[in-house]
Amino acid sequence: MTASEYGEERVRSGEQAGATYRLVDSLPDLIDADEYAGHPEGRLVRLRLTWSAEGVEILGDAFRPDLLERLLEGLGPDEIEQMMCG
Repeated sequence: MTASEYGEERVRSGEQAGATYRLVDSLPDLIDADEYAGHPEGRLVRLRLTWSAEGVEILGDAFRPDLLERLLEGLGPDEIEQMMCG
């Protein structure tokens, strides 16, 4: 699935709240595989905020991508970079 097709599917399904999704090849992992056993309910979300002259960058990682997507969309960005995993 291309990034464009993925974004169109999100719009059709009503999942997108104004942000454009762009698929990228890689993003840094904020959650290590060793942490899965300690969070069997799957509620771990980790964020890293970086501030620079260009603005604020929010990098997120979560066991449940839908939770992270809702959180990021609620902040009102123009674009969200997302990595397909699995």
